[in-house]
Amino acid sequence: MAKKYQSLRTTKLDQNMTFCQPASETQQVTVEDPAIKVMTDLRKTKAIKTRPDTLLEDCNQHMIRNNVRLLLVINEQRIVLGIITSRDILGEKPMLHIQKVGGTRNDIQVRDIMTPTNSLEALSLHDVESARVGDIVEDLISKGRHHALVICGSPDQANAMICGIFSATQIGKQIGVPIEPADIAKTFAELGKVLVAQ
Repeated sequence: MAKKYQSLRTTKLDQNMTFCQPASETQQVTVEDPAIKVMTDLRKTKAIKTRPDTLLEDCNQHMIRNNVRLLLVINEQRIVLGIITSRDILGEKPMLHIQKVGGTRNDIQVRDIMTPTNSLEALSLHDVESARVGDIVEDLISKGRHHALVICGSPDQANAMICGIFSATQIGKQIGVPIEPADIAKTFAELGKVLVAQ
């Protein structure tokens, strides 16, 4: 038996009508705020990804279009094979690859310079949920990293997944202080001095 449907009531729009927008990706935070506030949550935000056979220039353009500096490298089964960052693309890795195997930059594929999964470490979501922004900053600085992956579940469990990404650049925008793990701030104490001075 067919259901009966009815049209909905409408209302006239005011000429000063505005529209809904998601919360800003760069909302201001402090180092004391919960770390989860600065994590790109892949349970809520679509992961930006690429394939291992993508050419380097195409990969770089994909990052620029999506305003990200890290891509997950996946296969057809959506298994994460590794990551590639803008630093990989724009740094010395392409030149080292050419010196090793020959060819030109136009021949380089993502697989040639990506960091494979078995060379990566990740934070546990359980730990992140009780951490502060400052803890993540300290972790990135002390390990000289620009990104940190977060996993849900234990790595030895079949249902473990990458569920979040921290970006030093993004956190720097949100706390209002640039974070350069390898170059500028070597310890959280140094960053603290910068924050207090502002």
